[in-house]
Amino acid sequence: ICARVHSSLWGVGFNFRRWLLQPGVLSRMPPSLLVAASSRSRRDGSIAARRAAPALVVVAAGAFAIAALVTGACFAAAPPPAAEGRRALIFMPAAAWALSGAVARADPGDPLPPPVNKDIKSYADKIQEGIDSLYFELKPALVKEDIMTARQYLGSAMMGSHVSPLQTKMLIPMENLLSSNIDSEEDGWVKAVRKISTDVDDIKEFVATTDWKGARSSWESARANALKVITDMNARADKVYFVAPDDDYEQKRYDVWLQRRKDELSERNNKGTLAVMR
Repeated sequence: ICARVHSSLWGVGFNFRRWLLQPGVLSRMPPSLLVAASSRSRRDGSIAARRAAPALVVVAAGAFAIAALVTGACFAAAPPPAAEGRRALIFMPAAAWALSGAVARADPGDPLPPPVNKDIKSYADKIQEGIDSLYFELKPALVKEDIMTARQYLGSAMMGSHVSPLQTKMLIPMENLLSSNIDSEEDGWVKAVRKISTDVDDIKEFVATTDWKGARSSWESARANALKVITDMNARADKVYFVAPDDDYEQKRYDVWLQRRKDELSERNNKGTLAVMR
């Protein structure tokens, strides 16, 4: 029905256009009602045509307007597309989208958009190093209750380290990814990253008061929240970028972390040797 009404109304408009371009019609119409210029020779038209012109202009204009409204209403009444989530709304006809008042939002588990994948790829190595620091540098200090080493990796002015490696390598890159993903709040990333930040601050306070049990508990909370974010990123990104901080993390990453530390130490020694030679 919608298609028939739509076709009929557009037909009225185009039939009027055809009549309007006939010889002599435009020359007899008032200037305010002229809608097109004609290069054809002007000949006298009938009085009936001249009198009927204003009414026909209104009828044609109304036909075009009603046809447009019918088109939008038919699209809006159409069944929803088979796709789900924000991608369904992207392919929804514009009229139906406008009338529905819907807002495109990400569904849980939707693949991440290309810009977010690109940023994850850029930050992946640094974030992984931050998780390595959480496991292989901070955790042993908390287990051994070594306050000097713990302060070193938590960022202490007394130890000559004003910013924690956990901040520079893990938290700051994660916070940048929150800005890349416009749905990070709905995806739970914001809550998890904020909790990690709070846990790191709590560890600092517990270490300062030598509350090692509380420090280890906050460490576990930070690890669990990091696992939530990393697992979601791995599941939704275009590829798996991270080794998740799960129960087997130490077995999977210890050799990699140890080799990197050896390489860093060797590079530092080489730079020192070159400086002395100069």
